[in-house]
Amino acid sequence: MLPQDEELPINLQRLQAVTRGKVTMQKRLLEIFFQAAQGEIAALKEAIANQDFATIEHKAHQLKGSSANVGIAKMSIVAAELQKQAHQQTLSEANQLVNEIENYFQKARQFAETYFSD
Repeated sequence: MLPQDEELPINLQRLQAVTRGKVTMQKRLLEIFFQAAQGEIAALKEAIANQDFATIEHKAHQLKGSSANVGIAKMSIVAAELQKQAHQQTLSEANQLVNEIENYFQKARQFAETYFSD
């Protein structure tokens, strides 16, 4: 038995709603998300190191939307905070926020691998 969706790294109700309950589509959507998000996180780290506020804001915005779309709400919330800080050109918590994003990313990926294992 699975814990409540709020406790899971991925909100399965959200994922099922987006994919109309099609498991194959859920797997594919998450594969695409994880591949893209990995690149976005790497780009965020580089942009933070270069204090490139525009890129940080853009990449954080992309992660905010894509993670919300697949049901990884906590990652979306942290990405929104990073986007806000980049917009304000404040990076005092940027590394910590990227670490949190990466942590939620890893938890979601591990959960998906276990949940969708055949």
